[in-house]
Amino acid sequence: MTIKTRNTVIASSLGSYFGVGFNDPLTQLEMDLGEREVVFDKDSEWRMEIGRLMEDASLNVIEKALDIRIINRNISVVETLDGKLRCKFDGETFYNGEETVVENKYSNAKSGVFTEDKGYHFQCQAYMLATGYKQALLCGMYQGAPVWKLIKRDEDMIADITEMVQAVYEILNGFKGKEDFPYHLVEKYNPSL
Repeated sequence: MTIKTRNTVIASSLGSYFGVGFNDPLTQLEMDLGEREVVFDKDSEWRMEIGRLMEDASLNVIEKALDIRIINRNISVVETLDGKLRCKFDGETFYNGEETVVENKYSNAKSGVFTEDKGYHFQCQAYMLATGYKQALLCGMYQGAPVWKLIKRDEDMIADITEMVQAVYEILNGFKGKEDFPYHLVEKYNPSL
């Protein structure tokens, strides 16, 4: 069994690092350090596969619903913060006359619509940091219907992302230890942790 380690932060993990994602911060850190195996049950793997298969169709539906064109779909990884943060967004568009980065999801979850999920908001803010854009479109299909939310650039969140990425990068690369993790940022966004 090979456990994957990382030496950079990926945007989709930011929600977990801030305590509002799928994993708690320590679990995410241990997975990225290669200290904990990433395990998905068959149902989770199937949901992820459906999401991958439906990605393009979901973007097509959003194009039609909003009368926009989404380009540069899943074509490259963009690095920011001197290569410490890696972002792979789902596309770009013009929305209300402005360049807009696109994050797309396909979900049948019963727990709530993903457009309200803070973890995805962190991901969108990271994409705006990487592109310099002032807005992101968090969109996709939720329980068979198109949904979307326009998220504006938030410089305070971006400053917190920058601080978190720097700290996690230093831990992942052995410059600091797990005890140096910035839990004050977790408390800011999820006081219950």
